[in-house]
Amino acid sequence: MQASMESNFFDFMINKELIQVCVGLFQVILKFTDELNVSIENTYYIDYGSGSVEASGDNINDSKNLLVLLGKSIFSAENVEEDQHILITFSDNYSLKLIPDKLGGESYSITYKEKEIFV
Repeated sequence: MQASMESNFFDFMINKELIQVCVGLFQVILKFTDELNVSIENTYYIDYGSGSVEASGDNINDSKNLLVLLGKSIFSAENVEEDQHILITFSDNYSLKLIPDKLGGESYSITYKEKEIFV
């Protein structure tokens, strides 16, 4: 994804509720209402308001950190840095920051109906 990201680029994610966390050997997939899916294969950060946890989509043990987001809805989603870090803020001030792989491997993908974003 090399496209320019305007401030409303990720608005399609707003108000989608996380309904399922699927754990695999090399990735974790977050399934939201209305056909929104986020697949994480690299580093991510979860901010609980009282602290932050670094985790990785290819580490099965780290996926348990995402369970706190179940039932929460996306309040905002935005590109926070020029190198494609995505910050997803949920209800109750929880947030998830997706980090691209510095070596160029697949880090995360976001799919929503016909829209596909791969980083």
